[in-house]
This record gives sequence, C-alpha cells and structure tokens, in this order.
Amino acid sequence: MSDAFFDAAGIFFDDDGGTVERLVQITRLTKSSFCERITELSGVVETMAVEPQISVRFLSKYYSERQITPDTEPIPDCVTCGACCMFAGIVPTLPGEASKLDEVWEIVLDGAEDVAVGQVIPRDPENGFCANLRTAPGEGVGCTVYSDRPFVCRDFDAGSDRCHAYRRMLGLEPPLSDAELETAKSKIMSRPNSDRISDVHIELGSTKVSFDLKAPEGEQYKEKRTVQIFARMYDETIEELHSFDPAEEAWFENELEGMTLDEARAIIEQRKAGQ
Repeated sequence: MSDAFFDAAGIFFDDDGGTVERLVQITRLTKSSFCERITELSGVVETMAVEPQISVRFLSKYYSERQITPDTEPIPDCVTCGACCMFAGIVPTLPGEASKLDEVWEIVLDGAEDVAVGQVIPRDPENGFCANLRTAPGEGVGCTVYSDRPFVCRDFDAGSDRCHAYRRMLGLEPPLSDAELETAKSKIMSRPNSDRISDVHIELGSTKVSFDLKAPEGEQYKEKRTVQIFARMYDETIEELHSFDPAEEAWFENELEGMTLDEARAIIEQRKAGQ
C-alpha cells in the first residue's frame, strides 16, 4: 500500500459556543511502511546525536521516579532545550487527540488496511525531529501545537531520568562516567517493573469466510477477522492481552503501555462491557 493522504474533519467550539470545522491532514501508512520510515529518520537523527548510554525506554519519564539523576541536578529549561522533541522518534496520540492537530500519521495493519492501530505526530523529513518543533537562533525552541499537544507530551516531566538522557544525547550535558553508568545500570536492573507493559503490538490474526445461501445476492460471503493484542513486558516476556473483531472494537497500540497486566485487562473488559 502506498501512502494515502486525506483530510478528516475535527469539530471545535469557538468562544461564542458555535462550532468550527477544522481539517486534519492524515497520512495513512501500513505498519511495515511506518517502521521503514522511522528507521530511515532515526538514521538522520543519529548523525547529530550521541548514542544513548542506556536505552531511554528503561528510564522513567517522571521526575518523582528519578533513580540515576542526582537530587542536586537542576530541572532543565525546556525553551532552551527541545531534546525530547528531537529524539523521541515515535510520539503517539490517543483516540480523539488527532482532531486538535493539523497533521498526523495513521498506522494501519498490513493486510487489513482499514484497521487503524495508532496515530502519531509526523517527523520532519530533513532532520527527523518532531514536525511541530520550531527553532529560532538565539530564541530557543517552541512547539507549534503546545496548547493542543497530545497526552504523551504532557505526561513527560522535565528533569526526569529520561529527560537528562535525551540531553546527554544532544551534548547539553556530559556523559555519565564509567562509575556512574555502572551504578545507574545496577539501580535500573533492581527496579521491580517486570509486571508493567513496555510496549504493545497489534497484528492480524485469523480470517474466516462463511457462506450463507439464504442471504441476498452479493451478501452471501461474509468475512470475519480476528485481531490480536500482544504486550511486551519490561522483562522482555510476551503476553497475549486480547483478541477482537475489528468490526466491533478498535484499539491503538499505545493505549495500554505502562500499565500492569491486571490494569490493562480491566480496561479491556470495561470497553467490551460498553459495546
């Protein structure tokens, strides 16, 4: 499937209570095409960054959960930084958030291109940074969608371990010494986080075709598809979370990330009960 471009209408309320229609440009990509594009853009970013000493996915994005950043380290000033907007290659949106943005990339399943499994903020093709990041020499950085930025951006603390890791990649902070690195790895490995979901993978499961001789002509063949949700835990184990009919349910891969298995399964049961 080649990239498909189309506009989707988002409905907003103006200051007087009236409705205003806003068009969102959506670029639809299959998962395989999206992975190829992100890999290519990551290569662009890597040419201007220092390789992370510790994978950022193992580092907390919350200030209150700092483990490897000294308490004496000050909170960085975001408007002179922008490192997280440069190096967080995949910035997903939750269902409904895209209607507040100008443009998103929508990720669909290979072989089931009508099944969307996520929407993400586009990346700048020239440098691989967030397409909404703006830099001005001598004036720092800014976000063109700051008031409407997705939850994943709001749910990121300046001064967190992940924040400082991004800054080290940009060269804004010195790298960890060998001793600091060993201490950091030891703390991370001892953290009890194996019961939490690191990331989620959604894929097409089975497809069954039935034939109903009594049905009207043109409707005799019916296709039933099953889509599966898998969770990769922080200890690298894989758990199957849910199987569903995409005609009845819809899920984005980022909706369940960071939860425990029990929390994720409770959310799934709640949504099933609300059908």
